Amino acid sequence: MEVALTNAIEQLNRLEEIKQQDYPMDEILRFFTFFYTMEEVGRKLQKMAGTLINK
Repeated sequence: MEVALTNAIEQLNRLEEIKQQDYPMDEILRFFTFFYTMEEVGRKLQKMAGTLINK
């Protein structure tokens, strides 16, 4: 999970280099809302897994 999150964040950071402006702002905002929600869920799942492993 950590590898997937890291790779996704790296790809998002590369979007700055591409600077494509063909997408409507509402689509971009919707995507980033989804992405950051999924990132938070992934981090919480990792934390829960770590807690379960340590018990």
